[in-house]
Amino acid sequence: MKISLNSMNQDLLDTKCNIYLVSSNELLLSQDVEDMISKSLISRGYTFGTRESHSRTFDILSWAERIFSPSLFASAEFHFLHLNSFSIKEDELISILNRLRESGLENTSIIIHAPFVTYQYENKAWIKFVIEHGLLIQCWPIQDKDFPAWIQSRAKKLNITLTINAAITLASLSENNLYAANNLIHTLSLDPLKVNFDENDVIKISDNASSFDAYKLADAVLECNEKKIFRIYYTLRKANAPLPQILFAIFRDFKILYNIILDQTDIKNRNLDLSKYGVWKKRQPIFHLALQYYDKSFIELMFHKIFILEKSIKGVADSSGWDELTKFLNSIALKKAS
Repeated sequence: MKISLNSMNQDLLDTKCNIYLVSSNELLLSQDVEDMISKSLISRGYTFGTRESHSRTFDILSWAERIFSPSLFASAEFHFLHLNSFSIKEDELISILNRLRESGLENTSIIIHAPFVTYQYENKAWIKFVIEHGLLIQCWPIQDKDFPAWIQSRAKKLNITLTINAAITLASLSENNLYAANNLIHTLSLDPLKVNFDENDVIKISDNASSFDAYKLADAVLECNEKKIFRIYYTLRKANAPLPQILFAIFRDFKILYNIILDQTDIKNRNLDLSKYGVWKKRQPIFHLALQYYDKSFIELMFHKIFILEKSIKGVADSSGWDELTKFLNSIALKKAS
């Protein structure tokens, strides 16, 4: 079965199966769905088992033997498998999924997280198997009208309460950017003296928060706007903003842009349905602009520079993270100049 979630759907809690595929390019949305599935499974007597991420060194068959170990059959368990791409040995995965299907609902369940399943990938054999025997949940971007409700729901998870006006104000300040909004919600939750917040509290906190600027920098990079890029960059550097957050914002957008280019034969078509790639409605014009500046080969070069930047941030390279970020942004500026 396949369902699409444009917003939080309580019906998901009532769905009973033991194979789930959460399809999303937005990590926070996929986490919300995974939390709902976990809650449903726990209510049915399941306990958490393992969480693995597929990589070049990951042995999926060894992992399968662990989750099917007879010692685990004493209690029903659910397991997470994170796929960064669709490059996986289909025959091995299908054999595991088929074994799950035959095991019955009372034994083992698996929750797979993968990038958004576009029409191109729905024909892959293992995804067809999930649709036929399990549940594919496609997480579309939250609509603008639903964003304040998502903010209130997210705040509730951090044990704070936002009035509807506070949520609307936060949505406006973050320009409906999921991660910027989440960062500000987290900032609010750090106040040890308050649990209830109104719009004035949100405005006061946001005036002192630089978390939005990391995502504004990512937008400026997509726009290839040199003046805007370095104005925001110097603001972030002066505030000593977290480099991992900046890296995440830029890499996420380039990865989405790269997937769009790979999927489309006519990337200049302004009628492209960018929402299926997890691009918010308000950000779609920026991505259309980026498609005019960036091509496949240049993005691949930027991926290499991002890799070097990541190594610098982790301290496994000689250069500093800020120096490598400067080099990266200079490459963007040179691209615009060319």
